[in-house]
Amino acid sequence: MQTLQAQIQIPPEFVLISKVEYEELLNNTLDGKFLSLKEVAEHIGCSTAYLKNEILYHPRYKEEIEKWCHFPTSSGDHYRFHAKSLYQFLDRESVKLFLKKKY
Repeated sequence: MQTLQAQIQIPPEFVLISKVEYEELLNNTLDGKFLSLKEVAEHIGCSTAYLKNEILYHPRYKEEIEKWCHFPTSSGDHYRFHAKSLYQFLDRESVKLFLKKKY
């Protein structure tokens, strides 16, 4: 095996970190973040009507979703989704959710 030693200057506006630390930082960007109904629909590429009818109010998922989603309770109230929990749910259930996807 051949090796090469090199010295590279890193500009002061950049920081060198390990891959593990970088991945942890990426995962932490969702901590405490909430998303709107429109943001979720855009993220998964469907209409808000599909999201409500086929996912949010589907008996199979509703009980779990209620743990990390705020459903509107009055006029002017909005849906709010805990981003990290939502993305974990979508990763786990994506195949089931989108096999019958209709727009």
